[in-house]
Amino acid sequence: MDNDTSLTITLDTDGVSAQFDIKDRLSAAEVDVLIRDLVGMRREMQPAISNGPPSNYAKNVFSEQDDPHLELRKLSGGRVRLKLFTPGLGWMLLDLSAESTAALRDYLTLVFPAEEGGRSLQISTCAGDTSKAQ
Repeated sequence: MDNDTSLTITLDTDGVSAQFDIKDRLSAAEVDVLIRDLVGMRREMQPAISNGPPSNYAKNVFSEQDDPHLELRKLSGGRVRLKLFTPGLGWMLLDLSAESTAALRDYLTLVFPAEEGGRSLQISTCAGDTSKAQ
């Protein structure tokens, strides 16, 4: 962790495991930094996390968050920035490719077809976004 003496995290050279040394209790802010650092460290570890859907849908495979706050912003080239907020993890920014954006749009359109004369799915967009949800 950055400039923190209460916790030291060391990734082993093989990239398979990490060692933790916690010398004290952690504040909420220190836990936030720990979570961020662990996410960064996990990216470097082996085996890599598969980008395919998990074959095991047990609770320990997912970080389940109920009703996260979400914001969308249209980016150039058909891309979309998705901001997700959950009380446990905080904010996560995801820049979706044009292909992923189109797949998400197609899925949502299929699952939530527009009612005649209106939309059945309301999406709040980020402040300053002049695009309109279709």
